[in-house]
Amino acid sequence: MKAGRLVILGLILGLGLSGCGRSRAYQLVFTTSIEEDQEIHFINENGARRIALTHNHAWNVNPTWSPDGARIAYASNCNGNYQIWVANLNHNYQTQLTNTDQDNTNPVWSPDGRKLLYITNRNIMAMNADGSNPLQLTNQGDNTDPVWSPNGRNILFVSNRDGNLEIYRMDPTGNHQINLTQNRASDDSPAWSPDGTKIAFHSNRNGQDEIYTMNADGSAQINLTKYPGGNYSPAWSPDGRKIVFVSRRDGYEEIYVADYPGGFQQRLTFIDQNCWPSWSPDGRQIAFASLRDQNWEIYIMDADGGNQLNITNSPLNEFEPFWSPRPVSDTGK
Repeated sequence: MKAGRLVILGLILGLGLSGCGRSRAYQLVFTTSIEEDQEIHFINENGARRIALTHNHAWNVNPTWSPDGARIAYASNCNGNYQIWVANLNHNYQTQLTNTDQDNTNPVWSPDGRKLLYITNRNIMAMNADGSNPLQLTNQGDNTDPVWSPNGRNILFVSNRDGNLEIYRMDPTGNHQINLTQNRASDDSPAWSPDGTKIAFHSNRNGQDEIYTMNADGSAQINLTKYPGGNYSPAWSPDGRKIVFVSRRDGYEEIYVADYPGGFQQRLTFIDQNCWPSWSPDGRQIAFASLRDQNWEIYIMDADGGNQLNITNSPLNEFEPFWSPRPVSDTGK
């Protein structure tokens, strides 16, 4: 493992602030394209205090917050192949966790923050959060999209080992791998409900791209959207009562939200292309990337689509926003 200093100059988690007279705000981490590089930045939800997490003239991708909000894992090819790195925001340093001759990407934190999943050579790996004890969990076909269950006892993933994309479940050691969808079509993008009893996913089994739900054991697979034109990228609200998704049903990629289990659907965006919806931890807002300003920008809006605000206001292309798991002290504009 290699350690290095972060390029950030500010104290990201509000350290050194008295907190007196300060409001509390969430932050969003996102990827930004700078010339031929991709760097990771983050910013307060009101657009204040934009700070570069990386600045190494490389491709830095897949940023994700640890459950306690103190670390950000990401993949970077700054030393050649893509490797998994973790930035410790409390102590202002970053550590390279993997060091192999293959690409390692798409880190995913366990709910307790003690382990990371990642992808290498078409397989899913697990390791401790300090990079120790790497363990290969899959060994058949191409395997992607690993997602921890809320209680950390199961992992969903997508595999083509049976000839088409299916959603599987396994335990954290890679044992008991079970095909949940068992359908000849493509099933992918699994997302656990907050209570771990349901799974939302994308499928084209009826000839259209639709959002489906099923029980955690694969039973009761139901088409939630039932609308042609392309529906994908489902994400549950924190209370489990709504699912946000992207749809092309009206010609552009727009963000919709569906009630669960009722299925009533509401369009939230109406201007050009909008992707990568992400719920705030309190369920009151949704972050997303929009092309409405001729380049991709990070926006936030209320959960009903109101008060859409461009928080990056940059000429760069910026995408894949993810909320911090908890609010921090807001220093204002």
